[in-house]
Amino acid sequence: MTLIPHSRATRIRRALDVASKRSGSPFLVLALLLTGILVAGSFAILSEGPLVHNPPTTSSASASATGRVATLWPFSRDSIWNLPIGANAVYVPGNIKKPTAYGMTTDVDVLILTPTAPVTSVWKNNDAWSGGSRCTAEGGVLFAAPIPADFVVPGAGSGNPDGTTPNYATAILAADGHTLIQGQPMARCTSGGTATIWWYQEKEDLFGTGNSGAHGGSMLSSLGGVIRLGELVPGGMIRHALKVNLLGADNYYSGSGGYRWPATTADGCAPGCYGGSVPALRMGSLLALPPSVDVNAMGLETEPAKILAHAFQDYGAYTVDDAAWSVYAVATEYSPSGKVDDEFGAAWGFPISPASRNVPWARDMDRIFGDLAVVDNWNAASWQAVSASNGTEGAGSGAPRVSWAPDFGPDSVPPVATASLSGSPGSANWFVSPVDVTLTATDDSSGVASIHYRSDGGTWQLYSNPVTVTGDGSHTIDYYATDLAGNNETARTSTFQIDTVGPVSSAQVSGTLANDGSYLSSVSVTLTSSDVTSGVQSEQYRVDGGPWRTYSAPFTVRGNGTHLVDYFATDVAGNTEVVRGQSIWITGDLHPLPVSTLTSTGTAGAAGWYVSPVTVTITATSGSGSAVSIAYRLDGNAWATYANPIVVLDGRHVLEYLATDAQGYSEASKSAAINVDSTPPSLVANSPIDPLAPEGLVSWSGSDSGSGISRYEVAIDGSAFVSVGLQTTLTRTWTEGTHVVAVRAYDAAGNVKSSVIQFSVASNPTPAGPPVSPPSAPPGIPEIIVGLVMLAVSMWFRPRVVTRRPAPRV
Repeated sequence: MTLIPHSRATRIRRALDVASKRSGSPFLVLALLLTGILVAGSFAILSEGPLVHNPPTTSSASASATGRVATLWPFSRDSIWNLPIGANAVYVPGNIKKPTAYGMTTDVDVLILTPTAPVTSVWKNNDAWSGGSRCTAEGGVLFAAPIPADFVVPGAGSGNPDGTTPNYATAILAADGHTLIQGQPMARCTSGGTATIWWYQEKEDLFGTGNSGAHGGSMLSSLGGVIRLGELVPGGMIRHALKVNLLGADNYYSGSGGYRWPATTADGCAPGCYGGSVPALRMGSLLALPPSVDVNAMGLETEPAKILAHAFQDYGAYTVDDAAWSVYAVATEYSPSGKVDDEFGAAWGFPISPASRNVPWARDMDRIFGDLAVVDNWNAASWQAVSASNGTEGAGSGAPRVSWAPDFGPDSVPPVATASLSGSPGSANWFVSPVDVTLTATDDSSGVASIHYRSDGGTWQLYSNPVTVTGDGSHTIDYYATDLAGNNETARTSTFQIDTVGPVSSAQVSGTLANDGSYLSSVSVTLTSSDVTSGVQSEQYRVDGGPWRTYSAPFTVRGNGTHLVDYFATDVAGNTEVVRGQSIWITGDLHPLPVSTLTSTGTAGAAGWYVSPVTVTITATSGSGSAVSIAYRLDGNAWATYANPIVVLDGRHVLEYLATDAQGYSEASKSAAINVDSTPPSLVANSPIDPLAPEGLVSWSGSDSGSGISRYEVAIDGSAFVSVGLQTTLTRTWTEGTHVVAVRAYDAAGNVKSSVIQFSVASNPTPAGPPVSPPSAPPGIPEIIVGLVMLAVSMWFRPRVVTRRPAPRV
């Protein structure tokens, strides 16, 4: 059945029958006018063409604006490996079965893209997947190509980290810088040893479309679709299609020879060894995450899985081989520059090929592969149309999810790296905790390949995760970024300081000591502090709980009695040591201490509360006759010098104060509690049901944010008030008639609020029913009236027919 697109659906209208007479009626004119507006509006809508719903164009990966290095980002812009998915792609669920063996694995591809390396002979070897070592020449030289002398490709056997018989699809760039020599499986078992391969072909150019290669199951490219170094690391991005292997017995469909474009073949055992149930999923299929899948809502547990998922959604992945066992596999780079599998483990702290299926990375692969679908409208003909669009369409046709790859071009501008520091900030640009250093980089052309760093002049390392720097003192992080074209920026330096340890201070007391350990006169106190890292910023002290003062020089403690000197130091970084205390006992100082007196005035309430603002006056006298100053503070705030009476408002308060004479003698600090509540409580009388039953209940509610409710009192029908404590309901047997209950709420300070509840009592109260609606008009009368009016109007405006008599015959 062919579906009609919603934007092209046909609208069918009835023809309008218009009477020939009385067409000038205002009613008819109005009807025609409204009809004309509707018809015109309909044609206007149709003339706008079909509605297009554009999908969002945001993505985790986007092509850079200018320039591309072929060895790092190969093949033409319209290559299947570089084309993003189009908005009109048709998705068929892949129904990929979960593996039962490993949680995930890789199909390692050997990439030797070093055209200036020594030209090396590559010999024929027939071991292939038979179990032989692949290390020895068993035939003549097949070709010669540039291969670094120290590059080793392990042979087959149990010692190979990539499996006993890895596929090792290989791509070697010839000395001309264009021709790709592709074959498999390659081996070079020792540095400088014999290089061997089973078969090869030279059909593709590094700058061409790059479809074909040496993946034996599909004959697709050895170079295209490979996850390259620097792509699956923190901050990495994959800007091309991928390659995957699935278990053919579970997933690949056997029809049509078991393959589809761009593959040109299937495995040698196909189609008999394929057992998939989805006809669209064959060797060469393009798998992708449909746009209906929100990558950020997939519940992915690992960051590399998110990078991979975005690539699957933006570019997809081609099926290129039979995994031959129950696993998922992606193609990764092994080259003279390094190995993605090793880079992955170093960057993320777990292997890319975990044996367990119950680890976050493996669970993420189940989530991604479980949502993959086949782009089913992708073939050679549709590729031709997309290729001709020059960047306006993607695989499957329609607007590309992300921009096409940029043209090949020079990239001579290095990337720019930045460092951000995070930790607990102190003072004067110091940190008072370990510091995490996060490095990021941008590149406007070929893209960022890597970032390197070193800490405090140490060894350069590849950056993958934030670097934690510990240890007090000054530190430097040197760092630089490298782009995909190989440009290195000049190393940058970030300098910072850490001080996590507070200063240490001590007090020395000087005076005349008695035999009992007391001092016979006033004493001098000297504070000393030290800090080994940022240095001492300041010292603070107080005597007998008085105000804190900044220490600048030795100070004197006077007056008989036991005195307590509190002190602490703060370093430049902002670390503060724990307050220390020094007790000083003076017995021989005959100087009289000043004495302060506090007077408070206000309206006294109950339980020591005031029910009005309180004015506090502090006076002081000195036995020596010298001038006296008074310091005070309210509720633990900063100390202030007393000059005028203090007004204290509502709340529970503590006022501390002390007097000091001109010679520096201070009394011990004193304190007074001042509680003020000048606001009556709130009281709400709840209206009872009226009339109330004889056993009915009367209630009220109250609150007080100051001193709190202390009790309620009630008076019934003018009787004396009686306390009911904190009870807020009143139940009794009421007599018939009208009653008045007066309620008073008292707070702890003595403020009172009153309310009255008035109600009537009946023995058998009858609740009021709903109002009775008047009888409705007999049904049908309005309709009859409207019908008669319409009939009269239609009779008046009916067409009139004039009867003509036939002419008489002569």
